[in-house]
Amino acid sequence: MDFDQPKFHRESVRIPSKTPGWDLDAWVYTPTLIATSTTVLSSTSESGGRTRRRASPVIVMAHGLGCTKSLGLSSYAEAFTTAGYACVAFDYRRWGDSDGTPRHCTYFQDQMDDYASVVKYCRQHEEFGFDPQRVILWGYSFSGGHVLSLSADPTLNIYATIAQAPYTGRAYNLSPTLLCLKRTLLALADIVLTTLSQNPVYIPTAAEPTDVGAVIAPGSTDGFRRLPGADRHFPNRINASTYLSAPSHQPREHVPSIQAPVLFVAAKQDLVCPAAKIIETSKRVLKAKVVEIPGNHFDMFEGGQAFEACREAQVKFLAQYVPL
Repeated sequence: MDFDQPKFHRESVRIPSKTPGWDLDAWVYTPTLIATSTTVLSSTSESGGRTRRRASPVIVMAHGLGCTKSLGLSSYAEAFTTAGYACVAFDYRRWGDSDGTPRHCTYFQDQMDDYASVVKYCRQHEEFGFDPQRVILWGYSFSGGHVLSLSADPTLNIYATIAQAPYTGRAYNLSPTLLCLKRTLLALADIVLTTLSQNPVYIPTAAEPTDVGAVIAPGSTDGFRRLPGADRHFPNRINASTYLSAPSHQPREHVPSIQAPVLFVAAKQDLVCPAAKIIETSKRVLKAKVVEIPGNHFDMFEGGQAFEACREAQVKFLAQYVPL
């Protein structure tokens, strides 16, 4: 056996989205050594014949609020692919290297549609060796909520789901404070200006509790800046209407319909998506597994104290519920 052989291959692809002309930029990871029993026909070999490779379950991944795939998803994708699973990590429309305008705007239904577009792509492209019957969703924070909602859709036929520190929903903050009023007025201005001119009103994605921002839990600003690649790939701005639209996204209301196994990963010191809310939501899922880890919301990526435990728990979950 050649121990120097790379354990995975990565290539960039463009995936059509629901909006004509707007493609999603994605990284496709495929394992070099695959230990599954199902075989599929792959691309033509240099000798002119057709080669056979074994099909891999495929994990569809996207990042959380205001983030792109360049902010640490590669560490998880490489771990999963080394273990024998294929991965497709993508950027939503309007974010990262994907198409779409206005830039840095989040509309949660569009993002869930983007997940569905990538799932469809995986099932239609056998040349990568994907097993179309075993598609797994992976999400973190806000996208953790997306994958929970999508897993409840029987038409997608999701095989398993990993929800890392997932957003499960929250109530509108209608407290009569000056800061709340300012956030609300900016959100309303964004809705009006985007509708009339496609010129959004932006607020910081991460801010402290005394400032205007989309994520304002204590330590959020430093936490986002500690994400791998944040110095180059984190714009820290998002459309202000996110402040009002996010509470209408209530994944916990959908989870009782999920039939696939779901891994919930909760950080004990998480102030953005508290562990208690995640555990409460997990109790409404038929096949739920919960792993609590030390650390906070931003410790789950490479360099954070919870990364190793988080990655290990997810690989174990895949081995148990999606065996190769």
